[in-house]
Amino acid sequence: MKKNDRSRSRMSLMEAVDNLSIMAELDIPSSPMEIDRDLIPTTAGELNAQMFLDPARHDENRKRARETFRVIHEYLEHLYEKDKGHLKDPEVERGIQALMILAGEAAQKMDIYSKGASGEEHVSRFEEFQDLKQFYKQKILKRFRGDVEGEEGIDQEGESDERETLKIQKQGLKDLEMVRHDNDYELFYIRKENGHPYFTSALLRHLRLIGEFDEVALGLEDENPFLKVRAIEDRNAQHAAQEILRRVVIDLDEFYREALRHKENEFVVELNKAVMALMLAANARNLMSGESPKICLSYFKDFLAFTRAALRTKSYEEAATNQDASSFLHSAVELVHGVISALFLHKERRKEMVDWIHHLIARSEYKEVGAGSPWSELSHIDGHLRTYLKRYPNGPLMKTLDTFREDEARWGFDPFEQEDVPSELYAFVAEDLHISVLRLPAPIHQEVIHEAEVVEEMRAFLRSLQAGAQGQLHLLFNLQDRTSWKEHARCIALEGLQNTPEFSKNLTVITFNKSSDFYLQKGDYQNLNEAELFLSTFYQQIESREACGFHFPALPEAGEINAFTKEALEMIHEQFFSGRKTLLRKERLDFIEIFTQLFFMKMILLVKPDSISFTCKDAIDLGEAQAATFFAFLQRMGSSEAISAEEKDFLLWLLYAPALTLRERLIDPFRFARLVSTMNHIDGELSVRRKAILDATDKLLKGHVKPEIRIAA
Repeated sequence: MKKNDRSRSRMSLMEAVDNLSIMAELDIPSSPMEIDRDLIPTTAGELNAQMFLDPARHDENRKRARETFRVIHEYLEHLYEKDKGHLKDPEVERGIQALMILAGEAAQKMDIYSKGASGEEHVSRFEEFQDLKQFYKQKILKRFRGDVEGEEGIDQEGESDERETLKIQKQGLKDLEMVRHDNDYELFYIRKENGHPYFTSALLRHLRLIGEFDEVALGLEDENPFLKVRAIEDRNAQHAAQEILRRVVIDLDEFYREALRHKENEFVVELNKAVMALMLAANARNLMSGESPKICLSYFKDFLAFTRAALRTKSYEEAATNQDASSFLHSAVELVHGVISALFLHKERRKEMVDWIHHLIARSEYKEVGAGSPWSELSHIDGHLRTYLKRYPNGPLMKTLDTFREDEARWGFDPFEQEDVPSELYAFVAEDLHISVLRLPAPIHQEVIHEAEVVEEMRAFLRSLQAGAQGQLHLLFNLQDRTSWKEHARCIALEGLQNTPEFSKNLTVITFNKSSDFYLQKGDYQNLNEAELFLSTFYQQIESREACGFHFPALPEAGEINAFTKEALEMIHEQFFSGRKTLLRKERLDFIEIFTQLFFMKMILLVKPDSISFTCKDAIDLGEAQAATFFAFLQRMGSSEAISAEEKDFLLWLLYAPALTLRERLIDPFRFARLVSTMNHIDGELSVRRKAILDATDKLLKGHVKPEIRIAA
């Protein structure tokens, strides 16, 4: 077998460490038969734990444990033979010590789980585990510093701070599932309230070693499909720069008539730099395929940095808020606002990215399964893509770690600074509405967990909406969890912005919690099968507002929201679930998602915005899944025709492009599964009672449920 063929089936080191974490943390039931096979997991941790505890996977899991210990052993051998210098690094020492403790706990927990199986060898007696322990004791410990002793590499008489560091390191490895699945990567950039980082430098260094080992061991260099992404991003940056320049050409002419006379003004200087960088980004000669030493993507990043610098100047703030400023400074302000507006509303090129996604699908060996719903087809595609991309497991981690250098960590979670910029996804028109749906990550800069501030670009965008007699309004659906310690500060900053006198007429923020236990139907709500109790609990969630993670501003009135909620819950129960007295968990999840789409449409009708966004921390997982669900919901309710090939490609782009380009992974699998399940349910009901459903939704939303959707070419 060729090396590359072996590597394709080999477990990655990252996956092996993840397995150790899962095994060590297993909540062992008193009997394997007590496991709820119908439990629908809502997180990667739940899914993996469920797989390890599934009696049907007993033999598979024992093999998985063997392979896990073998891969950890290979990693230690690699360090011993090829990266000897790292074994003298005290931070790497602690990481390996923690890894071995975790391996011991994993074997012990698996022994407890398999106690009832007569005649089976204990996991702690596996040859792979014993070989790992022996190699660690006989080889690795000898390379460590002289004061490290003991089977687990712990100095039993060491100082308390050494033990505390080891404890932190061990916990860090137990948290590796979160790191590996890229759920909370923003914590790499944010400090605790006391100023300390959430991840120690020791863990960061050890994780980098793990990632680098996988890249070598899996033989990824020659076939990594993500090598093509940078070229696509480069051409997208050039296209975006050209579109922005086209939109502001008149303001540019006005600006440069006098710009040279104001070289002493810092705002003018930085704005000029931004425009120059934008022009260079728009120049095809600077594409990666050319001979320029600096590419369009790099110039576009410069444009973003110079624009922020211009917006941070005192002279900009004075000119933007002072009607008595000179006519030239007013023209400069109009230019920068025009540039920001064009940035927020620019339309990304899709074709090349869609072609590349189809290339990934082909490489995943996906074969069309014939007749079936488009959602089932999408689910099959997703499954094949996830299996294929397991060969490249460390992209998200390495992208995060690449932002950290020795003594040069970039503190502050800031999507705009981290190349995650807004754009227009699609638009829809219904009677007196014409609404652009934007992809907008949280416009937030956050350095410590309890504080966050809205970035200058968002304020400039809102100021650009003030032009004209009527002005325009952006409705921001904030999908972050204001009850979560990780997201509370970002929610408060966004919600507070709409209350400032300057922006109150141009921004409405509605916070809708899509991460609560109720939304996920877990914890206390997992067995809420009685329909009547589920409906009353659902109503209480909306009625409770902030207590349950929701925030609705003074407009619309609370009474109208409550009345709509009650009517919508009853309609959905009757029309989409035939008034059943019992609703299983999967049905309740679909029910909640259907209500969410109708609720958002109602808020749009009440607020009457010019643009909306489904904003989460980065508009990669939750926000994109919601934007795709809303698009699919409007399409299916508005047309009896099957989804077209163009619309399928648009959904592939909508769901996968941000995650693939920004994080080198696919969209969160559980948000994706929620979309597929909901749309399958909607399609199934529409196929048998379309007229009744449309009549009921028309009555609920006064006919606005069937808008014309416009996808940019």
